[in-house]
Amino acid sequence: MLHFMRLVVIFIMTLAVLYNALTFYMRTCQRWRLKRLWQHERPALDQATFVKRRMAEFEDSFKRKLAHLVYVTPPSAIVLIIYVINFM
Repeated sequence: MLHFMRLVVIFIMTLAVLYNALTFYMRTCQRWRLKRLWQHERPALDQATFVKRRMAEFEDSFKRKLAHLVYVTPPSAIVLIIYVINFM
């Protein structure tokens, strides 16, 4: 049982690292896109304010919420595989 608990803890830590890396990558790409958009459009706002406001919109977006599937999909796949192997 101890080995199983250690496996679960390592699995959760791995998912946490993966989730944080994914969100960091998504935020960096979005910030880069917004800076390029600001350079092309040149709105009345300065660049920092423009990026800050648009990043606030990005935080509430559906795309950002999809990153939470990192926690849901792998455990669900494992449970499904165990069920199919044992009971079908």
